Amino acid sequence: MLIMPLYGSMNTKQQNQIFQKTPEGSRKLVFCTNIAETSLTVDGIAFVIDSGLVKQKEHNPETGMETLMVIPISKVQAMQRTGRAGRTMEGKCFRLYTNKHFEKKMADTTVPEILRTNLASTVLTLLNLGIRNVMKFDFIESPDRQNLLCALKHLFLIKAIDNDANLTAIGKEMNRFPLEPAFAKILLASKFYRCEEEMVILVSLLSTENIWIPVSANDEERYQRSESIRKTFMTHNSDHLTLVNVYQKWRQNHYSDTWLRKNFLLFRAMKQARKIRDQIFEIMDKIRFSNIEDNFKSAISLKGDGDIEKRFRRALTEGFYMNAARKISGNKEGSYLTANEQIMVKTDRWSCFDLYENFPDWVLYTELSGHERSSKGIMRLSSEIKVKWIEKKLPLLEKVDLKRLEYAGETPSESGEKRGPEITMDQLESLIEQNKTEIRVKEEETGKNKDDKLAAAKERYLARKRQKLA
Repeated sequence: MLIMPLYGSMNTKQQNQIFQKTPEGSRKLVFCTNIAETSLTVDGIAFVIDSGLVKQKEHNPETGMETLMVIPISKVQAMQRTGRAGRTMEGKCFRLYTNKHFEKKMADTTVPEILRTNLASTVLTLLNLGIRNVMKFDFIESPDRQNLLCALKHLFLIKAIDNDANLTAIGKEMNRFPLEPAFAKILLASKFYRCEEEMVILVSLLSTENIWIPVSANDEERYQRSESIRKTFMTHNSDHLTLVNVYQKWRQNHYSDTWLRKNFLLFRAMKQARKIRDQIFEIMDKIRFSNIEDNFKSAISLKGDGDIEKRFRRALTEGFYMNAARKISGNKEGSYLTANEQIMVKTDRWSCFDLYENFPDWVLYTELSGHERSSKGIMRLSSEIKVKWIEKKLPLLEKVDLKRLEYAGETPSESGEKRGPEITMDQLESLIEQNKTEIRVKEEETGKNKDDKLAAAKERYLARKRQKLA
């Protein structure tokens, strides 16, 4: 029996193996993710076993955590999986769930991505198009209200919008990038912190798939070799700089494919990152940095600082200071508490901090992931920071006026009207009664005037009649 895996991060050569002819006397068994739900046709596949489950990312807007959850598939997905059986010959699909489960428990269609993803980039685009009240925008699939509010809050914290959800100068420049707003913010900041090249490389690598080729722990020798190679790229205080080191080493080796394979790096991901890097630099050339330099006064004051790594980490705080976490005192296992004191998080096992067993007092992360069975988040990609770099920014976390952001676009001040003084319920009832009286008086006057006009018209008509008879 030929047992073959199939998933998205495999390189092309590995994926192509499932299409090779099965040797005589053997049976091919393909274990695959939902990548096989697409119009994939493997010659000779006659049977499909459908588990009825799928791993799907769910974004929690309140914590900012993305959790890879195992959930039931939809009826549409079930039909797609059934369609994989018997593409080139008669076949069957064996479903590992009952007909009752299919009819009662499964949703008719798959949940659209807009309902389970971070909406900060979407909201920024809508505001840039002149749509003031995004809360009432007519989406084809309306996302959760809390998700939209958290997106507005996120944009406010990185100064893309003001208290009334108006785009700021820096927000307009951020919208030029087809990226998450926080990544756009650190790219703009890098110009003033003098670390453009490093920051563009980082964002390029984070905009593609995982660059490391996964190696099974069952292949112990190869697994140990891949781990030791990965450690050679690591810095002692920043996972972000580790990624930058990988790209720079690849460039020094003339973008060699052989060098990538030797170092367990995915060619497809690295090639895509290189293209993204060139595109980002093209956008950077169009940015009007003179319009936003007031937002980066602290960076401009660092002109004499020659430590590129320090400037790079400080630039990261411009877009991700709200992702800061402080070490729990007395804990030696890399457990931290987020800056807003909401959730407990820990460093990733692939982090440089776990490798060197050195856990600084404050770190910053760019991604928080979790597990459906645990409330503790995992910080993917962390860097050491100093609390003095963010101490002036942290108070903003408590000053967000969500109510004001929620109703921006429909406030009286926007239409030029002045908000009147607040009144009590008794005063309100008195005004209503007064208004009713005024209306009644006007109606009586209108009726009286109407009767007078009818009598005058009738008199004129009779006068004309009398004149003709005479």
